[in-house]
Amino acid sequence: MQYGGTILRSRRCEDFRTDEGLQKAADNLHKHNIEGLIVIGGDGTLRGAVDCPFSTRTLTLGHVQRGGVPTPADRILTSELGDHAVRALVAGAHSVMSGKLNGNLVLIPLIDGYSTHKPIPSDLQELLTRMTR
Repeated sequence: MQYGGTILRSRRCEDFRTDEGLQKAADNLHKHNIEGLIVIGGDGTLRGAVDCPFSTRTLTLGHVQRGGVPTPADRILTSELGDHAVRALVAGAHSVMSGKLNGNLVLIPLIDGYSTHKPIPSDLQELLTRMTR
């Protein structure tokens, strides 16, 4: 699990990395009358949600569990974020990320979440690499 979609074989397809692939995804949503979309994933998912020309309402969950088995706290947080995202979508929110800030559920514009992305500190990345060997 520490390698996410790469190991799960659920990473975005190569087509989705192109303008044509993004447009195909948007066309499929439109073709099937999909009015709202909640995307769940990591960095690639966030990039895809920001870049895709969706005419639908899009929400993204803000929690990324990085490696290891999910704890009860991870499961509770993702349930809270999922519920928050669904309620926000039904209420008309779009192009936002559901997250938790200072104990409060919040909606953050997708572009803000993407442009202010903070990488994992190098010392923590080294620790994670050592722990997963």
